[in-house]
Amino acid sequence: MSLLRTNFFTALFIIIFSIGCVPQLQPVERSPQFSNEPLISPQEPHTFVSPFQDVPIPQDLKEVPKETLIMENQGVRTGMATYWSRIPLASLDVFFRGELKKNGWEQTVAFTSEPCTTLLFKKNELWCLILLENHGATDVRIGVSRNASFIR
Repeated sequence: MSLLRTNFFTALFIIIFSIGCVPQLQPVERSPQFSNEPLISPQEPHTFVSPFQDVPIPQDLKEVPKETLIMENQGVRTGMATYWSRIPLASLDVFFRGELKKNGWEQTVAFTSEPCTTLLFKKNELWCLILLENHGATDVRIGVSRNASFIR
C-alpha cells in the first residue's frame, strides 16, 4: 500500500511540476506592415492607404475588425476590409472614383440603387470591388482579389 501511495504522490508531483514548466503563450504583437491600421499617405493629408497597397480611403472611415479579412500571397494583399462612417454616400462615391483613377485603377462597373452604390475597378491582374451602403451611417466594404472570384 505504501508503494502505491508513494507512486501516486510521485506521479502527482511530476504532473504539478510539469504544468508549472509549460511555457505560457503570450499574444504576438502584430508588426506594422501586417496590421489593419491604415497608414498615412504622404500625398494626401486627409487620406489613408488601406491595407490594399494603392487603394486609398478617407481618414474618417472606422474599421470594423470583426468583418475584415486580409491575406497576403506573393506580396499582394487581398481580402475584404469593412468600414463605417458618417461621410455621406455620395461623397464617398466621388472620393473612390477620383482617388482610384489617380492610382491607375480603371473603373469597369458603377451602379447606384438606393441605398447602395457598387463600384468595380481593375488594375493589371487585380480587381477592386467597393460597396457603399447607407443605413444612417455609411457602410464601406472594399474587396481586392487577383481575379473576380468575390463577385461570382
